[in-house]
Amino acid sequence: MSTQGDLIENIAKRYLKIPYSVMHKNDARSDAIKKFVDEYKVDGAIDIVLSGCHTYVIETNKIKEASKEAGASYMSIED
Repeated sequence: MSTQGDLIENIAKRYLKIPYSVMHKNDARSDAIKKFVDEYKVDGAIDIVLSGCHTYVIETNKIKEASKEAGASYMSIED
């Protein structure tokens, strides 16, 4: 995080880079999954869906698609 400029603006910019589900138009989670599958030679991805967190449930299909595009099997588990 930059210590130059407006502190609140810097914090906001940093939070918007977090690959959180459905926070805004954010492909960072899908991109990260594809990168990790390739980098670590992953055979399968397990998507832990937080019970009661509707935004993670909404994004399950997107994560499933990203995993399969990257060549990994996919499983979703709701806790």
